[in-house]
Amino acid sequence: MIIDAHCHVWRRWPYTPDVPDPRRRGSVRALLYEMDQANVDRALVVCARIGGTDRRTANPDNNHFVAAAVTRHPDRLAAVVDVDSRWSAEYHRPGAADRLAAAVTATGAVGVTHYLANEDDGWLQTDEAKEFFRRAAALGLIVSLHAPPCWLRPLADLVSGVPDVPVLLHHQGLVTPGSPAFRADMQALEALAGVGDVYVKLSGFHYLTDRPWDFPYRDTRAVIRALLAAFGPGRLVWGSDYPVSRPHLTYRQSIEVIREHADLDRTDLDAVLGGTMAHLLTRGGGGSPTSRTGNGASTGDLSRDSISRMHVPNME
Repeated sequence: MIIDAHCHVWRRWPYTPDVPDPRRRGSVRALLYEMDQANVDRALVVCARIGGTDRRTANPDNNHFVAAAVTRHPDRLAAVVDVDSRWSAEYHRPGAADRLAAAVTATGAVGVTHYLANEDDGWLQTDEAKEFFRRAAALGLIVSLHAPPCWLRPLADLVSGVPDVPVLLHHQGLVTPGSPAFRADMQALEALAGVGDVYVKLSGFHYLTDRPWDFPYRDTRAVIRALLAAFGPGRLVWGSDYPVSRPHLTYRQSIEVIREHADLDRTDLDAVLGGTMAHLLTRGGGGSPTSRTGNGASTGDLSRDSISRMHVPNME
């Protein structure tokens, strides 16, 4: 089984309105087509309510849009919903844990995603952040976290006190080979292997190089090798970053960076390309009909009811 641990879908293309296919470039149908062509069985869709306020690019309803797609394709897709990410008005405002619970109750997601800004404002060291992660643990959720390197050390302190929530770091922890801080950033990332329940997505290779078109990204192999040594294949998962990655490589090539160019044996490949993610999606029942919202109701039952009232048009 192959599972894509990091991809996106949007109602409209969120980055620029002048693409020739703004309604299809990030569509559910396009993602499923690429998955089928590459023999990918399932995907974890990372919601991102981006696009600003321009009606041609805005996606404020991305959580519900993705949840509706998961309802139509439950055997292919799962979702982590966007809660209080850096582009939102609620970013690091009081009440994050309650907003997390509300978002999961409304969508039946298997987890939440939170995008941290490039500057550390100290939030991970606050009681608000601790309660956010504790609530995620209590609800059996995955936390898919975009955390630039400045956040890695405070993250280690936080997750050591909340060991029961799986945290999936985006894009190799955003540690960039050749940067002045590479060695220190890599040490901070490797240290997370010894605390909490942290996993790393092997994804977004084009972010970590000054040659984003240069498949198969040989300059990122040092990071992959270091992560294999620190975390082991059982805590690494592959992600395509589709469709954001489209200008840099094909969907199939995003798999081949790992399958053909990361020097993994068959057993390790099986774990990285799907086995580990399959385990995370099933353990604890997070987001399934048996998971709890905290008030005695199942997220699965609530999500079916709430999604049926969304009237989200089929934009596949």
